[in-house]
Amino acid sequence: MGGGATAARTSARAPNGAPDGDQTEAIARRVAALLAERPEVPRYLNTGAVAEMVGMSEHWVREHAAELGGSRLGDGERGCLRFDPEVVRAAIQRRRLARATSEEPQQRRSGRASAGGVELVEFRDRSTR
Repeated sequence: MGGGATAARTSARAPNGAPDGDQTEAIARRVAALLAERPEVPRYLNTGAVAEMVGMSEHWVREHAAELGGSRLGDGERGCLRFDPEVVRAAIQRRRLARATSEEPQQRRSGRASAGGVELVEFRDRSTR
């Protein structure tokens, strides 16, 4: 009675006992489907990768870690910093927007000019009078 089921299972295998091509293909499709269903684990970046990503130094990244959404791993203030790349991108975009709105033309004060955000004061050499 049970011999028919056994014969059907063994007929789908190669002579060496391995699955045949159709079974191998079905297994591969099922594995691919299972992997596609698995939620992606976010990849966190270290300070060096973030520095390269934003074009700044690692020191700058550490100084702006809170703004960039950095999380400290380990105990104490010396733990490794890790960053979610999407949070870093959003923080950089916010900085760009803030900078763009702050760079609108400002009214000049009489007798003073501005260069690179630094107010310049006119210098008059009194020795030439």
